Amino acid sequence: MQIEERKSDDELNIKISGRLDTNTAPQLEQYVNDNFFNVPVVYLHKLIIDMSDVPYISSAGVRVIVAAYKSTVTMKDKHFKLYIKNPSDFCLQVFDTIGVKSVLNIISSGNHSSQQDTFEIPSPDNSEHSNFKMIKLPLGTFIMGNAQTGTRNVGISEFYISSVPITQFFFKKVMGYNNSKKQGELLPVENVSWYEAVIFCNILSEAYKLQPCYSIKDFDIKTLSDNSIQWKNLTCNFGANGFRLPTEAEWEYAAKAGGVSLYSGGDKLDEYGWYGENSNVGTHNVGEKKPNAFGLYDMSGNISEWCWDWYAPYVLKPETDPRGPVDGKARIKRGGSWLDDAVQCTTSTRESSAPSGRSGTLGFRIARSAF
Repeated sequence: MQIEERKSDDELNIKISGRLDTNTAPQLEQYVNDNFFNVPVVYLHKLIIDMSDVPYISSAGVRVIVAAYKSTVTMKDKHFKLYIKNPSDFCLQVFDTIGVKSVLNIISSGNHSSQQDTFEIPSPDNSEHSNFKMIKLPLGTFIMGNAQTGTRNVGISEFYISSVPITQFFFKKVMGYNNSKKQGELLPVENVSWYEAVIFCNILSEAYKLQPCYSIKDFDIKTLSDNSIQWKNLTCNFGANGFRLPTEAEWEYAAKAGGVSLYSGGDKLDEYGWYGENSNVGTHNVGEKKPNAFGLYDMSGNISEWCWDWYAPYVLKPETDPRGPVDGKARIKRGGSWLDDAVQCTTSTRESSAPSGRSGTLGFRIARSAF
């Protein structure tokens, strides 16, 4: 028996060739345990076993598959799903014989391993909007800025951005801690520095077996403190397929969603965001207000969000995928928060903080380049 592996985003697709019998089943079992169920930080949701080239499956082989299925049932918090792809007629007969066909999700056709425009990450419950999604935004152009900052025409390539800010549940699942001032699993994480947000992105990328975007030559950024001098050497590889912070231009493009309203979604901030006049002095669970036209929540109010760029006055000329100056003293934050007035929550208002800064009003959402 031979095993070929293909990973993409949130799934592991393995193709088996040859007999799956008493002699070879332990090999498959060991492989599944090592590469799926025993991954330290698991964000893989799907295990697809492609049986297109399996001519024979014995009771031992079936036991391995059923064991994998039972693991998906007992590990509900990780939202595991098992698929059997293209089983032979004989395999289906075996499944029928032992009475497990009804509980196995049999995939007989279609390509279920390609990259999806959206995918979900585990949430603590099934409440509406609690599931975190990456949404693919189309390429386009927009007018960035306002009368105070100046305006410019900006082109944006396709990219993914999270539908909601990173929640405390998700942040703790990745980082192992949560220092937010107001605690709650579905509240946006806050009180995190720009450096912590960058480290989060790299750890999440590694969990998905993706190429991390951030690096410092000869240093592991996960080991650096906020005051390390090495941070000045940080680079972002926008050609990597891992997670990263959105650029300021990507953030504003996502917030405006093809419109010209004051706030992300419309001109009535009470419908789309939590701010100083309606927040009752604190953050709220993500996704409780209306989304904008791209399906993004909380881009005006609730929590200000870190972006990649250093702060500097705009270059007032047309640009495509601008990424800000090469250095600076403060990083961009956007969107306004539960503490701010309505003006600070508009889609074009700019603010900044030192990258080591932490506040109960400041969190982040994540992005990915699209290829």
